[in-house]
Amino acid sequence: MGLEKCSAAGPLLLVTTCLPALSASLQCRKAVFPVFRSVKVKAGVVARDEKESGLRRILNFGHTFGHAIELSEGISHGFAVAAGMELAALFSFRKGYLGEKDYSRISMLLRSLGYPLDIKIPAGKMWELILNDKKKTGSEIFFVFLKGIGKPVVEKVPVD
Repeated sequence: MGLEKCSAAGPLLLVTTCLPALSASLQCRKAVFPVFRSVKVKAGVVARDEKESGLRRILNFGHTFGHAIELSEGISHGFAVAAGMELAALFSFRKGYLGEKDYSRISMLLRSLGYPLDIKIPAGKMWELILNDKKKTGSEIFFVFLKGIGKPVVEKVPVD
């Protein structure tokens, strides 16, 4: 419903229907630029590495933990990867790659968006699931760490 129809419909309809719709519309508009920018960055990465032999691996940030969470908890891929991103940021922080302030920003942002981050999977089970990850190559897995927000680094992590 357009604003002109909202104002003509009267105050009750304006408050109960139109303002929430307008608020959602504004939130959507705020999301357009970051989503557009993300798609553009992803397309640029894929264009430079179509076979996922190097640079493209950065797009897997959060996926190693995310795939394990998805299998263990039975939640959607997107929610599992979001939880995996928080764990990957925590792993990066614990390795000394990511500062506490950046880790907190990432965690708070994901929580503010409503992602289920308080997932409790025992370390042994998480490790077992990671050992079966489709991205594992031999006795190693390529893991995406962060050295800052927007500064991914891919490292081989031994998994045996």
